[in-house]
Amino acid sequence: MVEEKREFDVFKLHDSKDSILKLMRAYSVSSKFFRTDACKNQINNSFMKLLQKIDVKLKKELGLQWRLVWKEKLYFNPSKSAMNDWLIGRATIPLSALEVLTEFSCVDEVKQIKKTLTHVCGSRGGPIFVPKQLTSEMAFLVGAILGDGHLGDRTVSFELTDEELIQKITAIANKLFQTDFAHKKRIRLIRPNRKNSFTLYLDSKVITRFFNKFFEIPIGKKSDIIIVPSLIKSSSKEIQEAFLAGIFETDGCETKKEFTITTASEQFCNELYELIKGFGVPVHTSFWLNKVYHKKYYRVHFSKKLVISVSGCTELETRLDLDSRA
Repeated sequence: MVEEKREFDVFKLHDSKDSILKLMRAYSVSSKFFRTDACKNQINNSFMKLLQKIDVKLKKELGLQWRLVWKEKLYFNPSKSAMNDWLIGRATIPLSALEVLTEFSCVDEVKQIKKTLTHVCGSRGGPIFVPKQLTSEMAFLVGAILGDGHLGDRTVSFELTDEELIQKITAIANKLFQTDFAHKKRIRLIRPNRKNSFTLYLDSKVITRFFNKFFEIPIGKKSDIIIVPSLIKSSSKEIQEAFLAGIFETDGCETKKEFTITTASEQFCNELYELIKGFGVPVHTSFWLNKVYHKKYYRVHFSKKLVISVSGCTELETRLDLDSRA
């Protein structure tokens, strides 16, 4: 599994438009406030020590009322008791509140918090592990979402007729985010002539934000506005190939000599063309007009000299074959 060294900035998961009930929060509940045994595996004690260090430091520098100054810098209005709960580990602290601490003399402490922070949660649902680095498995999942997935306000969803592929996506998502989601079979009664499908719902606002903020995947209808994420374009060939594998396995077609990907987004088509061209293989684009919807669709055709191979459910392997065989 290929891993990129660049780290994601977890603070980018929050949004200044969030209401108090929708804030993204660092999972920072102290052990003495655990409500269930399951939480014990999620807490990072060094995180709480850093928060307590900041509290002591700013009390000395600004006095006992330093929290009022902190509160004035926030874009929401927490209660005095809520702020106290953040600092003693009774409640989870919003990411935006942590980020504001950099405006005090706590830049180094906040940097350490970023390094030690492992889990983030929303107003609903349990803590979700947030991967720090881009891997080939993650790139495959990004490609799968762009190919045939959907990003809702708090859910990433798939519906596929290939059970083996949905199992692969499920296992990769569970491994990356340390969760235990499961796919379900959907029986089509209204249209019996169609194959039964398998659905997967990653019900987590944290995961939705992760793909939206770091990989520029639109929330809601996306077919004609998707792009190749900037992180993918600037990554290694191994990462890029895993990304292409995710797209092709969910939304690609195969002929004797070519792979074909069809999209409603002209920009996505052009960027895929440039991405595949970088492998040194024959690639072409074309478009056609859907007379029913009066809408253009774009195709990327590329030679089988680029052999995309993805195997296993928990381990992702990719290989590039640039030999002359077709």
